[in-house]
This record gives sequence, C-alpha cells and structure tokens, in this order.
Amino acid sequence: MAVGVKLEWLEDLLAVIDHGSLSKAATARHLTQPAFSRRVRALENYLDCELYDRNRKPLQLTRSVQELEPAIRDCVTRLHELSNSLGQSARAELLLVIACQHSISTAIAPPMISQLSANLDARIRLRSANRDECLTMVLTAEAGVALVYRLGDSESISMPRFVDSRFVDSIVVGQDELIPVIATSALPQVRRDKRNRELSIIAYPEDVYLGQLFRQKLLPSLAQQFQLRWIAETGLTTAAAEFARSGAGIAWVPRSLAKAHLDSGQLALADRNLPRISLDICLLKPGQTSTPEVTALQTWLMQNHLPLNA
Repeated sequence: MAVGVKLEWLEDLLAVIDHGSLSKAATARHLTQPAFSRRVRALENYLDCELYDRNRKPLQLTRSVQELEPAIRDCVTRLHELSNSLGQSARAELLLVIACQHSISTAIAPPMISQLSANLDARIRLRSANRDECLTMVLTAEAGVALVYRLGDSESISMPRFVDSRFVDSIVVGQDELIPVIATSALPQVRRDKRNRELSIIAYPEDVYLGQLFRQKLLPSLAQQFQLRWIAETGLTTAAAEFARSGAGIAWVPRSLAKAHLDSGQLALADRNLPRISLDICLLKPGQTSTPEVTALQTWLMQNHLPLNA
C-alpha cells in the first residue's frame, strides 16, 4: 500500500547528488550500502520508475532527476521548517506535570484526571514515584505539583535539610485509609490463624513510605498479639493487593486501591479488630510562585474531595 514519499528518501537523493556515488552517500547518511540500496529501491518502487542510470559506474541519478535538484532541495527545506514549527508548537502547549505516589497513581489519579482534563486548558502528564521522589520532582521543577500521603495532622511532610519548608506548600485535599485485606475465600483460614495467635502478612520494605508507616504504627501492636509470618515483601501497593487477592496473606493497602475488589467480593476486610491507619492526601506545590494551571488544579481539588471513587 502506498504511504507517500518519505522525507528521508528525498534526502537520500540529495546525498547521491552531493557525494557522487551510492557508497559515499550511504556513508554520509550513516547507513550500510545494502540498507541504502533498499531505500533507493523503495522510492523507485513507489514512483514506479527508475531514478538511477544503472548503465554508468558508479551508479548515478538520471539526468531528469538531476535537473529536479533545485525543486527537491526546496521541498526538503520546507519540510524541515514545517517539522520544526510543528515541534515548537507542540512544546508551546501548556503542560501540567503531576507527580503521584504509586498507589495514588493507580487508584485515585485516573478518575481525577478524567474529570480534571475537562476543566483545564492544559495537557496533563502523570509521573508515578515514591513519596520522596515526588517531593524532589516538585523541588526541581520536574513536576508542577505532587499528590502524596501523610499521616494525618501528626506528621508534616519532611523536607531535605537544605530546603526551607516555606518553599513548598502542603495542602490536604482528601483522605484515605490503610486497611487490612485478604481474599474473601481465605477468611476462614485467617480466623483459624487468629485463634492460634498467628498472622500471615504481606509487608513493605523500610525504604518506602508505607513500609515506614507499617513498622512504626502497625508492627509493634501486631507483634505483641501474634506470631507473624512474613509471606512476601513488596514496595508496590498494587502487588501487595494482588498477593492478598491470591490468599497468600493479609496486606494493608489504601482503601481507594482495594475498593473495586472489595465491591466485587474478591477481597474482604481481614478482621475488623486489626489496626488501620488514617491518611491525608496532600497536594505539594511550590510556595513562592504558582502557574495558572497549578492554581486551577488546587481549586478543583479543594472542591472535589479525594478519592473520587470511594
């Protein structure tokens, strides 16, 4: 199927004119001679005519093609100018980069962005990372804002020592909760384990925020009550939820992330007496200046409590 003459084909023609042979043109175009010859043949097949005089050594363009050199050069120049203009136009579009903790990216960001895109005259780019990385992206202007979890009013978003906290605003825009879940089919086993003072759990590593919360706020009381079996450890809440859904063990995951599986009956609360953790969802943004897009996002978030799917 014909797809149109490619810019690179026209540039190949000019390379042959400029360098005098296919082999030298291939070198100038950073191609092997077989690859360059295939491109030559592709253009001839598309136009259904021969562009090269194969009776001459080295191979040369036909006289009629050589006579079209000014028109070919003009066309290539115009196409490059158009390409550059299109690229500059695309880069000039307003872009709002939002950094989110991984679990927020999965459970909260999709419906948020779906609704938000109708209210902002800007393209939205989502970047998913750990909480510290989200903060760094705001500080280095790689992201306009970040959405992260915070442990209620008892915790401030910790800044690196070299950063003045006045340079980053932290605004609560919603609430979530870390809850213990397990596959519904595994509930009888959980009850038997509890009677034996045992629990099989899915944990988070210490170097991620939820792992720190788990060790500080959950592990001490759990270790006092139960003999804990650490079935698996993962830095991703989505993976923890899947471990729980398989029945491997109890995982503490954000309610927003577990909601769909709780509603479908695939997951259940492991036990109403097991501890939970209430979390604020915080918007982090530069404290000194703010773009219209960031201001519009902040206003929208304050009017639409997160998570939207809870």
